[in-house]
Amino acid sequence: MANPIKEAFGLVKRDILGLKDRIGKSEDEFEVVKDSLSGVNDSIKEVTKEVVSFPKEFKKLDKKLDKINNFQKELLKNMKSGKIEKELDSKSKKVVEEAPKTDEIFDGEEEFFGDKKERKGLFGKIGDFFAEEED
Repeated sequence: MANPIKEAFGLVKRDILGLKDRIGKSEDEFEVVKDSLSGVNDSIKEVTKEVVSFPKEFKKLDKKLDKINNFQKELLKNMKSGKIEKELDSKSKKVVEEAPKTDEIFDGEEEFFGDKKERKGLFGKIGDFFAEEED
């Protein structure tokens, strides 16, 4: 028969050696986990910075949104009061008044004085300019 004390000691020895191997592996795994946790910690710091800066960015966006809303309100008020239409009418009248008359633009009749041509109207003046360039 086998000695039960010797068998028990062998089992304990085997368990101790197994634990030693697992502890060695655990130390390596611990380093890997430690490095991973360090990376997680860095990520948490970055997220914290973002979270802290978010209210500032939100306030900036909120101010811009307020400006847009105020502009829309002012625009709507001016549209309802007819102010925009009146301003456009006055500007279009001013443009029409300042624009050259149709007969001034399209009067391109040529008059000949010897070899030189003299043109009338806006297009005639443009033609004279290019004619001088050619001479």
